[in-house]
Amino acid sequence: MLYWSDKAVAYADAHRLDSIDAVDVVVPVEHRAEVKSIVGFNGAVKANYQAGDMPGLGLGASVGAGVGVAGIIRNTGSIAAKVESNAMAQLMKMEHASGSHYFARHGAQTTLSQQYTRATTGLTPEGIAGGRVDSSRFLTHQNQLTAVQRAETIFKQTGKTSFDFDMGKIIGEGYLRGEVMLSIRLKFRQYIEMENC
Repeated sequence: MLYWSDKAVAYADAHRLDSIDAVDVVVPVEHRAEVKSIVGFNGAVKANYQAGDMPGLGLGASVGAGVGVAGIIRNTGSIAAKVESNAMAQLMKMEHASGSHYFARHGAQTTLSQQYTRATTGLTPEGIAGGRVDSSRFLTHQNQLTAVQRAETIFKQTGKTSFDFDMGKIIGEGYLRGEVMLSIRLKFRQYIEMENC
């Protein structure tokens, strides 16, 4: 899968595309879901590194009093970037454990273009053909993690597999089934079906 991930990223760089969108062009259908997860995760890591979130090792020598300083580790990244990266990793792990598709199909790593394609043709972000449905993505991984955790709590407390709740803020964007107009909900209601997504 790393071979295809590298190919998708190289194609994206050469054609000025989003890496996730490049996966649909370069990678065979049967590998797209896994490659998109890898590309999405690596993209988040790269963004965190560029933001200064990944630790850098610096070697320096102090000439004062002949004292040497070696292996200084510094972390200059933002807390928000760490939270987002951790939320993404946790969502990927949770999705893998559950066998569902809420991260692959609705995560912040998906693009509006992919959501439009699903709403108008039924093709999911990971390349699986299906029926046209309302299709949306979360704006951040942290928003999605909060929604999933809240849904799991409601499920455990009530046993209901389909319900809705108000997040109280804009947490997502997407398209209505078959519609060209973008649908952004002011108080995005997250409908959770624990078995199907």
